[in-house]
Amino acid sequence: MTTVEFITPGGTQLIKHLNNPRTVNTIINGKWDVVVFQEQSQTPACPGPLRKLFLKGIRGLHAITDKTGSRIMLFNTWGYLGGDKRNFKDDTYTEMQKRLNHGYGTAAKELDVELAPVGDAFGEVKKINHQLWSQLYARDGSHPSRTGAYLAAVVIYARMFDAVPKKISFNDSLSASIAAKLRATASEALRSGNPAPRQDGQHRPKTDSQLILRARKSIRTLTPPSVLEQEWREA
Repeated sequence: MTTVEFITPGGTQLIKHLNNPRTVNTIINGKWDVVVFQEQSQTPACPGPLRKLFLKGIRGLHAITDKTGSRIMLFNTWGYLGGDKRNFKDDTYTEMQKRLNHGYGTAAKELDVELAPVGDAFGEVKKINHQLWSQLYARDGSHPSRTGAYLAAVVIYARMFDAVPKKISFNDSLSASIAAKLRATASEALRSGNPAPRQDGQHRPKTDSQLILRARKSIRTLTPPSVLEQEWREA
């Protein structure tokens, strides 16, 4: 049976996790196969002090996690439906996604860790079905809907277990046709991406343990654990 633990306090950046004894002790003592890190949704997409803060946080957490022998994965998130207009006046989803990819990609390359290209999967949906893409978001245009959470879960699951998304049978509450379209876009995002190679000794877990460590904008569940856990039980 797969063990999954989430540490997702609202509005917390990775730098705060680095200075949080609960987070650090959970990483050190959990004997995790995989630890997944996600930064607050805007921070990696803001060049300058905020991105530097992201890099400082992930470097510190990487140093701690690397000593445990756990695989490390970065949850590369999606741009907002209308971009980050709070920080960039004329922003768009596409421009925000480019900045997010640059931020996460820089960290992954420097630290030699894997990427789960969830944001790129959102982008693949946008290419083929604009209406479905908009349905990936909750009403606030930043958090995911159940549909978006499903897509995120498929990408992370497939990257973690080296699985083929199109062969996943679990549809959650989605129609079979919609779930199939999302799995196809997940496949394309994973195929097109360029994750850093895993270090020697790292392995794909079968049914063991994962710690999902995320910084969230609010306390709303970003990727429902029920979706992820159902996927992993079927591995």
